[in-house]
Amino acid sequence: MMIHCLCPVSFGYNIKLSVEPLQLLKIFCFKYSQELILNLHNLTFICDLVQVFDINEDIFHQVRLHLGRVLCIHDLPGFGRAGLSVIVPVLSALGAQAVAVPTAVLSTHTGGLGTPAKLANPGYGPAALEHYRRLGLRFDCIYSGYLADASQAKLVEQAMDLWPDALTVVDPVMGDHGRMYRGLAPEMVPAMYTLCSRASLILPNTTEAALLLGDPMPGVTGEAELHTAQTQAQRLTRICPRVLITGVAAGRGIACVGADRATGESLVRTPMVPKSFHGTGDIFGAVLVGRLLQGNVLPAAAQAAAVFVADCLKATPDEADERLGVWLESVLPRLMQNPE
Repeated sequence: MMIHCLCPVSFGYNIKLSVEPLQLLKIFCFKYSQELILNLHNLTFICDLVQVFDINEDIFHQVRLHLGRVLCIHDLPGFGRAGLSVIVPVLSALGAQAVAVPTAVLSTHTGGLGTPAKLANPGYGPAALEHYRRLGLRFDCIYSGYLADASQAKLVEQAMDLWPDALTVVDPVMGDHGRMYRGLAPEMVPAMYTLCSRASLILPNTTEAALLLGDPMPGVTGEAELHTAQTQAQRLTRICPRVLITGVAAGRGIACVGADRATGESLVRTPMVPKSFHGTGDIFGAVLVGRLLQGNVLPAAAQAAAVFVADCLKATPDEADERLGVWLESVLPRLMQNPE
Protein backbone atom coordinates (compact mmCIF):
# COMPACT_ATOMS: atom_id res chain seq x y z
CA MET A 1 0.00 0.00 0.00
CA MET A 2 1.41 3.37 -1.04
CA ILE A 3 0.42 6.63 0.58
CA HIS A 4 0.75 10.26 -0.45
CA CYS A 5 1.20 12.73 2.36
CA LEU A 6 2.66 16.04 3.30
CA CYS A 7 5.47 16.03 5.83
CA PRO A 8 4.48 18.04 8.91
CA VAL A 9 5.31 21.69 8.45
CA SER A 10 7.45 21.70 11.60
CA PHE A 11 9.90 19.40 9.84
CA GLY A 12 10.69 22.26 7.50
CA TYR A 13 9.35 20.45 4.42
CA ASN A 14 6.21 20.78 2.31
CA ILE A 15 6.69 18.05 -0.27
CA LYS A 16 4.69 15.01 -1.27
CA LEU A 17 6.00 11.55 -0.47
CA SER A 18 4.98 8.39 -2.27
CA VAL A 19 6.24 5.66 0.01
CA GLU A 20 5.14 2.60 1.89
CA PRO A 21 3.91 3.47 5.43
CA LEU A 22 6.67 1.41 6.97
CA GLN A 23 9.28 3.13 4.82
CA LEU A 24 7.92 6.53 5.88
CA LEU A 25 8.32 5.54 9.50
CA LYS A 26 11.88 4.48 8.76
CA ILE A 27 12.53 7.90 7.22
CA PHE A 28 11.48 9.54 10.47
CA CYS A 29 13.71 7.14 12.40
CA PHE A 30 16.62 7.96 10.09
CA LYS A 31 16.14 11.67 10.59
CA TYR A 32 16.18 11.25 14.35
CA SER A 33 19.36 9.18 14.16
CA GLN A 34 21.03 11.84 12.03
CA GLU A 35 20.48 14.34 14.84
CA LEU A 36 18.56 16.89 12.79
CA ILE A 37 16.80 19.50 14.88
CA LEU A 38 13.17 18.42 14.83
CA ASN A 39 9.99 19.53 16.49
CA LEU A 40 9.22 16.49 18.64
CA HIS A 41 5.49 17.18 18.51
CA ASN A 42 5.65 15.07 15.32
CA LEU A 43 5.47 12.03 17.60
CA THR A 44 1.68 12.44 17.35
CA PHE A 45 1.93 12.16 13.57
CA ILE A 46 3.99 8.98 13.89
CA CYS A 47 1.46 7.55 16.34
CA ASP A 48 -1.26 8.18 13.74
CA LEU A 49 0.77 6.27 11.15
CA VAL A 50 1.09 3.34 13.51
CA GLN A 51 -2.64 3.23 14.19
CA VAL A 52 -3.93 3.90 10.67
CA PHE A 53 -1.58 1.61 8.79
CA ASP A 54 -1.12 -1.07 11.46
CA ILE A 55 2.66 -0.68 11.57
CA ASN A 56 4.42 -3.19 13.78
CA GLU A 57 4.43 -1.83 17.33
CA ASP A 58 7.97 -3.06 17.96
CA ILE A 59 9.24 -0.81 15.18
CA PHE A 60 7.26 2.10 16.59
CA HIS A 61 8.81 1.40 20.00
CA GLN A 62 12.27 1.77 18.47
CA VAL A 63 11.35 5.21 17.14
CA ARG A 64 9.71 6.24 20.41
CA LEU A 65 12.85 5.39 22.33
CA HIS A 66 14.86 8.03 20.44
CA LEU A 67 12.87 11.12 21.29
CA GLY A 68 15.65 13.54 22.01
CA ARG A 69 18.90 14.37 23.71
CA VAL A 70 18.92 16.40 26.93
CA LEU A 71 21.93 18.25 28.30
CA CYS A 72 21.53 17.93 32.08
CA ILE A 73 23.49 20.48 34.12
CA HIS A 74 22.96 19.44 37.74
CA ASP A 75 24.83 18.13 40.77
CA LEU A 76 25.73 14.44 41.08
CA PRO A 77 25.38 12.97 44.59
CA GLY A 78 26.85 9.51 45.06
CA PHE A 79 24.34 8.57 47.78
CA GLY A 80 20.80 9.85 48.21
CA ARG A 81 18.29 9.87 45.38
CA ALA A 82 18.61 13.40 44.03
CA GLY A 83 20.18 15.39 41.23
CA LEU A 84 21.65 13.49 38.31
CA SER A 85 21.34 10.18 40.16
CA VAL A 86 17.57 10.32 39.54
CA ILE A 87 17.38 12.61 36.51
CA VAL A 88 19.41 10.35 34.20
CA PRO A 89 17.41 7.14 34.78
CA VAL A 90 14.09 8.96 34.56
CA LEU A 91 14.93 10.56 31.22
CA SER A 92 16.33 7.28 29.92
CA ALA A 93 13.10 5.48 30.83
CA LEU A 94 11.20 8.14 28.90
CA GLY A 95 13.28 7.48 25.80
CA ALA A 96 15.53 10.53 25.93
CA GLN A 97 19.31 10.41 25.96
CA ALA A 98 20.58 12.24 29.03
CA VAL A 99 24.03 13.82 28.73
CA ALA A 100 25.20 14.73 32.22
CA VAL A 101 27.39 17.73 33.01
CA PRO A 102 27.84 17.69 36.82
CA THR A 103 28.04 21.07 38.49
CA ALA A 104 29.53 19.28 41.50
CA VAL A 105 30.24 15.66 42.42
CA LEU A 106 29.17 15.05 46.02
CA SER A 107 29.37 12.05 48.32
CA THR A 108 25.74 12.75 49.29
CA HIS A 109 23.23 15.46 48.55
CA THR A 110 23.30 18.45 50.89
CA GLY A 111 20.05 17.79 52.74
CA GLY A 112 20.71 16.54 56.23
CA LEU A 113 23.37 13.88 55.64
CA GLY A 114 26.26 15.84 57.08
CA THR A 115 28.90 17.74 55.17
CA PRO A 116 29.51 15.88 51.91
CA ALA A 117 32.85 15.33 50.28
CA LYS A 118 32.92 17.52 47.19
CA LEU A 119 34.75 17.29 43.88
CA ALA A 120 34.53 20.50 41.88
CA ASN A 121 36.52 21.40 38.78
CA PRO A 122 35.49 24.84 37.42
CA GLY A 123 37.15 24.10 34.09
CA TYR A 124 35.35 20.83 33.42
CA GLY A 125 31.93 22.14 32.42
CA PRO A 126 33.08 24.65 29.78
CA ALA A 127 35.57 22.11 28.41
CA ALA A 128 32.87 19.44 28.17
CA LEU A 129 30.51 21.75 26.29
CA GLU A 130 33.26 22.72 23.88
CA HIS A 131 34.04 19.05 23.31
CA TYR A 132 30.38 18.34 22.51
CA ARG A 133 30.39 21.26 20.06
CA ARG A 134 33.44 19.85 18.27
CA LEU A 135 31.72 16.48 18.06
CA GLY A 136 28.79 18.14 16.33
CA LEU A 137 26.27 17.06 18.96
CA ARG A 138 22.87 18.68 19.01
CA PHE A 139 20.61 18.92 22.02
CA ASP A 140 16.84 19.07 21.96
CA CYS A 141 16.72 20.38 25.53
CA ILE A 142 19.04 22.02 28.05
CA TYR A 143 17.86 21.29 31.59
CA SER A 144 19.68 22.93 34.50
CA GLY A 145 19.26 22.68 38.26
CA TYR A 146 21.55 22.99 41.28
CA LEU A 147 24.54 25.27 40.69
CA ALA A 148 27.38 25.22 43.18
CA ASP A 149 27.94 28.97 42.90
CA ALA A 150 26.81 31.99 40.92
CA SER A 151 29.58 31.65 38.35
CA GLN A 152 28.09 28.37 37.13
CA ALA A 153 25.12 30.25 35.70
CA LYS A 154 27.58 31.26 32.97
CA LEU A 155 28.02 27.55 32.18
CA VAL A 156 24.32 27.18 31.44
CA GLU A 157 24.38 30.38 29.40
CA GLN A 158 27.30 28.98 27.41
CA ALA A 159 25.18 25.94 26.59
CA MET A 160 22.31 28.21 25.52
CA ASP A 161 24.67 30.09 23.20
CA LEU A 162 26.03 26.88 21.67
CA TRP A 163 22.60 25.31 21.10
CA PRO A 164 20.18 28.24 20.69
CA ASP A 165 17.40 26.09 19.20
CA ALA A 166 17.14 23.80 22.22
CA LEU A 167 14.26 23.96 24.66
CA THR A 168 15.76 25.46 27.83
CA VAL A 169 14.33 24.46 31.20
CA VAL A 170 15.78 26.06 34.32
CA ASP A 171 15.06 24.84 37.83
CA PRO A 172 16.36 27.85 39.81
CA VAL A 173 17.51 25.86 42.85
CA MET A 174 18.13 28.38 45.62
CA GLY A 175 16.00 27.51 48.64
CA ASP A 176 12.86 26.06 50.14
CA HIS A 177 10.57 26.47 53.15
CA GLY A 178 11.14 30.22 53.24
CA ARG A 179 14.96 30.33 53.30
CA MET A 180 17.94 30.00 51.01
CA TYR A 181 19.94 26.82 51.04
CA ARG A 182 23.00 26.83 53.25
CA GLY A 183 26.19 27.54 51.35
CA LEU A 184 24.64 29.66 48.59
CA ALA A 185 25.80 33.27 48.46
CA PRO A 186 23.40 36.20 47.90
CA GLU A 187 25.00 36.66 44.47
CA MET A 188 23.16 33.53 43.35
CA VAL A 189 19.84 35.41 43.14
CA PRO A 190 20.78 37.96 40.42
CA ALA A 191 22.76 35.29 38.56
CA MET A 192 19.74 32.99 38.56
CA TYR A 193 17.46 35.86 37.55
CA THR A 194 19.60 36.50 34.47
CA LEU A 195 19.63 32.79 33.65
CA CYS A 196 15.85 32.53 33.99
CA SER A 197 15.41 35.49 31.64
CA ARG A 198 16.99 33.39 28.88
CA ALA A 199 15.03 30.19 29.54
CA SER A 200 12.02 28.77 27.72
CA LEU A 201 10.53 27.50 30.99
CA ILE A 202 11.40 27.90 34.68
CA LEU A 203 10.41 25.65 37.60
CA PRO A 204 10.77 27.60 40.87
CA ASN A 205 9.18 26.55 44.13
CA THR A 206 7.40 29.20 46.20
CA THR A 207 10.60 30.27 47.99
CA GLU A 208 12.52 30.61 44.73
CA ALA A 209 9.65 32.53 43.13
CA ALA A 210 9.83 35.02 46.01
CA LEU A 211 13.61 35.32 45.64
CA LEU A 212 13.37 35.98 41.90
CA LEU A 213 10.66 38.62 42.40
CA GLY A 214 12.16 40.24 45.49
CA ASP A 215 9.05 39.37 47.49
CA PRO A 216 8.94 38.50 51.21
CA MET A 217 9.63 34.84 51.90
CA PRO A 218 6.46 32.71 51.96
CA GLY A 219 4.97 32.26 55.40
CA VAL A 220 1.36 31.39 54.61
CA THR A 221 -0.11 28.09 53.48
CA GLY A 222 -3.34 26.74 52.05
CA GLU A 223 -5.52 28.74 49.65
CA ALA A 224 -3.69 31.96 50.58
CA GLU A 225 -0.43 30.45 49.34
CA LEU A 226 -2.17 29.22 46.20
CA HIS A 227 -3.48 32.69 45.43
CA THR A 228 -0.04 34.20 46.03
CA ALA A 229 1.58 31.63 43.74
CA GLN A 230 -0.92 32.34 40.96
CA THR A 231 -0.10 36.02 41.15
CA GLN A 232 3.64 35.34 41.26
CA ALA A 233 3.48 32.98 38.29
CA GLN A 234 1.89 35.70 36.18
CA ARG A 235 4.49 38.23 37.30
CA LEU A 236 7.32 35.80 36.54
CA THR A 237 6.22 35.63 32.89
CA ARG A 238 7.78 39.07 32.58
CA ILE A 239 11.10 37.28 33.12
CA CYS A 240 10.43 34.00 31.30
CA PRO A 241 7.62 33.17 28.84
CA ARG A 242 6.54 29.99 30.66
CA VAL A 243 6.54 29.43 34.42
CA LEU A 244 5.57 26.49 36.62
CA ILE A 245 5.68 27.10 40.37
CA THR A 246 5.94 23.76 42.16
CA GLY A 247 5.10 22.53 45.64
CA VAL A 248 2.30 25.00 46.37
CA ALA A 249 0.13 24.08 49.36
CA ALA A 250 -3.50 24.04 48.30
CA GLY A 251 -5.98 22.83 50.90
CA ARG A 252 -5.50 19.09 51.27
CA GLY A 253 -3.32 18.89 48.21
CA ILE A 254 -0.17 20.12 46.54
CA ALA A 255 -0.46 22.24 43.41
CA CYS A 256 1.71 23.26 40.50
CA VAL A 257 0.75 26.71 39.28
CA GLY A 258 1.59 27.42 35.65
CA ALA A 259 1.53 30.63 33.66
CA ASP A 260 2.17 31.19 29.99
CA ARG A 261 2.82 34.61 28.55
CA ALA A 262 0.78 33.68 25.49
CA THR A 263 -2.00 31.38 26.70
CA GLY A 264 -2.69 32.22 30.35
CA GLU A 265 -2.43 30.08 33.47
CA SER A 266 -2.94 26.46 34.46
CA LEU A 267 -3.25 24.51 37.69
CA VAL A 268 -2.38 20.91 38.55
CA ARG A 269 -3.36 19.48 41.95
CA THR A 270 -2.24 16.24 43.62
CA PRO A 271 -3.05 14.84 47.09
CA MET A 272 -1.04 16.10 50.04
CA VAL A 273 1.66 13.73 51.32
CA PRO A 274 2.63 14.22 54.98
CA LYS A 275 6.33 13.72 54.25
CA SER A 276 8.94 15.73 52.38
CA PHE A 277 11.45 13.55 50.56
CA HIS A 278 14.63 14.91 49.06
CA GLY A 279 14.99 14.63 45.30
CA THR A 280 11.30 14.65 44.39
CA GLY A 281 11.68 18.02 42.68
CA ASP A 282 14.44 16.59 40.46
CA ILE A 283 12.24 13.61 39.58
CA PHE A 284 9.33 15.91 38.82
CA GLY A 285 11.47 18.10 36.57
CA ALA A 286 12.95 15.14 34.67
CA VAL A 287 9.52 13.61 33.98
CA LEU A 288 8.22 17.02 32.92
CA VAL A 289 11.09 17.48 30.45
CA GLY A 290 10.67 13.97 29.08
CA ARG A 291 6.94 14.40 28.57
CA LEU A 292 7.42 17.79 26.90
CA LEU A 293 9.81 16.14 24.45
CA GLN A 294 7.12 13.56 23.75
CA GLY A 295 4.83 16.36 22.61
CA ASN A 296 2.77 16.96 25.75
CA VAL A 297 1.56 20.48 26.45
CA LEU A 298 2.81 21.92 29.73
CA PRO A 299 -0.28 21.18 31.91
CA ALA A 300 -0.37 17.56 30.70
CA ALA A 301 3.37 17.15 31.24
CA ALA A 302 3.05 18.60 34.74
CA GLN A 303 0.16 16.26 35.54
CA ALA A 304 2.19 13.25 34.35
CA ALA A 305 5.15 14.35 36.45
CA ALA A 306 3.00 14.86 39.54
CA VAL A 307 1.39 11.43 39.11
CA PHE A 308 4.77 9.73 38.78
CA VAL A 309 6.11 11.42 41.91
CA ALA A 310 2.97 10.34 43.76
CA ASP A 311 3.53 6.76 42.54
CA CYS A 312 7.11 6.90 43.83
CA LEU A 313 5.86 8.10 47.21
CA LYS A 314 3.37 5.22 47.34
CA ALA A 315 6.17 2.75 46.57
CA THR A 316 8.29 4.11 49.42
CA PRO A 317 7.80 2.39 52.83
CA ASP A 318 6.29 4.54 55.55
CA GLU A 319 9.37 4.04 57.74
CA ALA A 320 11.81 5.12 55.01
CA ASP A 321 14.30 7.87 55.79
CA GLU A 322 13.11 11.02 54.02
CA ARG A 323 16.70 12.18 53.54
CA LEU A 324 17.43 9.26 51.22
CA GLY A 325 14.70 10.06 48.71
CA VAL A 326 11.82 8.05 47.32
CA TRP A 327 12.14 4.46 46.17
CA LEU A 328 11.68 5.13 42.46
CA GLU A 329 13.47 2.05 41.12
CA SER A 330 10.42 -0.23 41.02
CA VAL A 331 8.28 2.52 39.48
CA LEU A 332 10.57 3.47 36.57
CA PRO A 333 9.14 0.85 34.17
CA ARG A 334 5.82 2.71 34.19
CA LEU A 335 7.50 5.54 32.31
CA MET A 336 8.29 3.18 29.43
CA GLN A 337 4.63 2.50 28.71
CA ASN A 338 3.20 4.30 25.71
CA PRO A 339 1.72 7.66 26.67
CA GLU A 340 -2.07 7.60 26.68
